[in-house]
Amino acid sequence: MRYFKYAIAFLATSILANETINIEDDFLQSLNQVNQVAAKTKLNRDRTTSLINVLQGKKLQKLGVDNVYEALRYIPGIELSKESTGTKSVIFRGSITKGEVKFMIDGVEINNAYRGSFYYFLDFPIELISRIEVLRGPGSVLHGSGAISGVINIITKSSQDSSTDNNEIFLSGGSYKYGKGGARVNIYKENYKLSVDAYYQENDKEIDSSDQRFNDYSTGLNFKAYDFEFNARIKDSTRGNAYGVFNIKDTNKNNYDNTNQAFYSNLKYSSSVSDNNDLKITLNYNKYSQIIEANAGIYLKSDFEEETYNTNFELVNTSIEGNEFLIGANFKHNNSLKTGLYGHPTESNIVLPNLDRDIYSAYVLNNYLLTNNINISLGLRYDDYSDFGDNFSPDLGLVYRANKDMSFKLKYAKAFRAPSWTELYGLNANPNLKAEVSENIEFGLVYKYESSGRISLNTYHMLIEDYIQSIAGVYSQESELDIHGVELDLSYNPVHNIEFSLVSSYSDAKDKYNHRIDYVANFLTTASLIYTSKIGLVFGSTLRYTNSKDMDNEAIFDQSISYNYKDINIKLIVKNMFNSGIIYYDSAHNETNPIKDAARVALIKASMEF
Repeated sequence: MRYFKYAIAFLATSILANETINIEDDFLQSLNQVNQVAAKTKLNRDRTTSLINVLQGKKLQKLGVDNVYEALRYIPGIELSKESTGTKSVIFRGSITKGEVKFMIDGVEINNAYRGSFYYFLDFPIELISRIEVLRGPGSVLHGSGAISGVINIITKSSQDSSTDNNEIFLSGGSYKYGKGGARVNIYKENYKLSVDAYYQENDKEIDSSDQRFNDYSTGLNFKAYDFEFNARIKDSTRGNAYGVFNIKDTNKNNYDNTNQAFYSNLKYSSSVSDNNDLKITLNYNKYSQIIEANAGIYLKSDFEEETYNTNFELVNTSIEGNEFLIGANFKHNNSLKTGLYGHPTESNIVLPNLDRDIYSAYVLNNYLLTNNINISLGLRYDDYSDFGDNFSPDLGLVYRANKDMSFKLKYAKAFRAPSWTELYGLNANPNLKAEVSENIEFGLVYKYESSGRISLNTYHMLIEDYIQSIAGVYSQESELDIHGVELDLSYNPVHNIEFSLVSSYSDAKDKYNHRIDYVANFLTTASLIYTSKIGLVFGSTLRYTNSKDMDNEAIFDQSISYNYKDINIKLIVKNMFNSGIIYYDSAHNETNPIKDAARVALIKASMEF
């Protein structure tokens, strides 16, 4: 009976369902969605041997989702958490280490060499997103280091080709003096397209005397002409240190904060050089900097800056019947521009040496149609790092289509994560670290019910060897992670005006001593329902439930109501409607001293296309 009120609220939006309403069918769109995160080609997600989720931006907005971080809870196996400093964390399949998930924006890698992190892009607003592609499981053959647990690719609206896409302006405001505003403008001509987007958001959030305020802005540009595409983005975010660095709260909230600045530019040439050969060449430049000021008993300031140059070549050949053969080569150069740690009262100044890393990579992937019902994929990647060594990543997968509605998938793959610069050269560094290597096997089935339903069920076992962790204050590789789990992904449209989705997962992560990894949820479930009424009101309901052996069970219910009037859309969103306490745990914050987050919050959003 404890969660009866959540179930009642979740079901209430579907009481007056009407089969005759003809609304845009996001579900059908996702069924047929091609993806480039698993194969880098135009393969349907059910034809690849990998497990793929595609989240449509329009559907996420109906559910009241505000940013990338909130959207990821609709992916099975992903747990959202926060560190004591307020940093958002994505736990993918029970693995809590930074850098074990590859994160991209329009195909451009965001993870930095400093820590392998990407959290400063998790606040990216849903209003600018066309879709989110997520590969569950290893993806190192195509994406290299960091793709141990999964790959996330954010596809922005600005990068899309549709000439019917309108301009848009959006505003929102809500609890904790939260405010956001932004716009997107497109210019189309016969042979080129220019899109520009920008936004700014901030809040004044303090909880339990912890400083969780932030401000964040970004501007992006996408230009396409003939076979060329150029995109660039700058993003700047500053947030308070919440419960503090080293778990010591800052005493002066005006001076201490965490600032991240990121810039990338990417030039891509894509062309069909012949009937059976497609060529893609990309040139990429990234720059990232972080400044952290904190009162951790004494004043501390960390100042870091790095840049990355990246060149990638890919050729897809289909000259052999039934084969799609991809060959690629990559060169990447990372170098640090600043590496400093400063402190009072002694004015100590620790400056690390200039850091640089050259990476040479080559990879091949063959998708082979053995029969009309059997697909086989074979892949292999080689990476050579100048600062720690080389690595091979093999990949083998099979898809068997039992009939037009049911498919079975089997995949074996190895993936790796290169040690970050913090782990190799920081204060607690170990220059002898090797790459973490994961070995993964998974089996799944996909069943599609005509045009109204799809269910995916899979089980996996992942072993991460040479697992890097801090032991007695020094990074070492004395342990390993053994993770197994089950994931369910269900979508169902019983009638035209109802969209129902359910994602649920179980994971169990243990080290080599058979000790369970603390403060990682065992069971995660998110159920969502979108209902469109006869008068055009759209109700979006989400119920999420978390269960763990060492954390309190948690049930959170979110509700959104939206209405379109011509080109104007208005939304009212209430998150955590029943005001349940939201708390997070880590090694320093247990049941008696948790990290507290916001309870009920409300938002009002307005957008207009023109």
